[in-house]
Amino acid sequence: MERAYRIREDVVHRQWQGEHYLLTADGRFHSVTDPSGAFVLSLLSRPRALRSLSRSVMRRFEASSLAEVEHDLQEFLETLQERGVLETVGEPWKEPASGKTRRPGRRKP
Repeated sequence: MERAYRIREDVVHRQWQGEHYLLTADGRFHSVTDPSGAFVLSLLSRPRALRSLSRSVMRRFEASSLAEVEHDLQEFLETLQERGVLETVGEPWKEPASGKTRRPGRRKP
């Protein structure tokens, strides 16, 4: 089973002017200001697997090597996990086949 990452639920996370500011449960403050790191964090409100994140980064930043992107991204994710910002969960979030997202608990009329 592929590991999926997401921002921990006990982390206060705010995005402002393209930068991300995070406060972990132990009171440590973190900021992510580089464009690629900020983009990755913007994707992690829902569980995402490394391969999915890598593909999104490649499309956004026109990177040429998936292996290089995955390597760099894995290091970034592990650093954030060590700092208490991210957690791993069992299954990555899957986009509905229609491409439209729905909030849990809401029904179509």
